Amino acid sequence: MKFVSRVKNRLRDMFGRRSKLKYIYAYYYKYAHIQNNLILFESFHGKNISDSPLAVLKELLLSDERDKFQIYVVSNNIEKHTPIICDLNSKFNVNVKLVYLHSIKYVKILASAK
Repeated sequence: MKFVSRVKNRLRDMFGRRSKLKYIYAYYYKYAHIQNNLILFESFHGKNISDSPLAVLKELLLSDERDKFQIYVVSNNIEKHTPIICDLNSKFNVNVKLVYLHSIKYVKILASAK
């Protein structure tokens, strides 16, 4: 029984979504062009929007150069973090976007953001 369980777990690791995302990340890391105007903020692996990344984001939003950048914030709970981002967008009149942690879009941004 333990053997079957180990085989199932190994197959899940090999062919699961997160494993595929690793290969997609490796592809984008190798072939995508680095974008100087793309910024990705991530705090506690998307669990919270807080701490130093939030402070740096707020300072960036106060600067005059904020319109030059595409700004993304990582979240593993889009519904929970949408009000925070909407508040920032309305307060600073910008377009900060949320990106889901385990998505292809996140992997692409992670590989190509400077």
